[in-house]
Amino acid sequence: DDDDRWGWGMMGGMGMMGGWGMGRGMMDGMGMMGFGLGAIGRLDLNDSQRRQVQKFDDELRRKNWALMGKMHDEMSRMRDAMWADKRDRATILAANKRMSELRQQMLENMLDAADKAEAVLTPQQREQLRRNAP
Repeated sequence: DDDDRWGWGMMGGMGMMGGWGMGRGMMDGMGMMGFGLGAIGRLDLNDSQRRQVQKFDDELRRKNWALMGKMHDEMSRMRDAMWADKRDRATILAANKRMSELRQQMLENMLDAADKAEAVLTPQQREQLRRNAP
């Protein structure tokens, strides 16, 4: 079908999210990627904690959204190189390497946000978070 023709399956099924699937389980389990959806959102946060966690979540979303735009640019380069008259192996490999670096940066951003969020928790809340993690 058309999806196969354009190489989406060949590029690891990246589609729209471009690699988020790699860490989704880990991120949800740590309560990140939309804190309210993860374990941290189930804690009894006071208003100040909730505002701070939401701020960290917004910062993470903005940083990673910009990186996702770069990820899509690299996916387009890969697609174009894959379907050129003569497949451009060097361009494909270089784009894949840059995508790996972008994924690494997104993971680092997520870990930074997790560290910031955990810093506003009480010791009891941190223990509860760890007990409820998968």
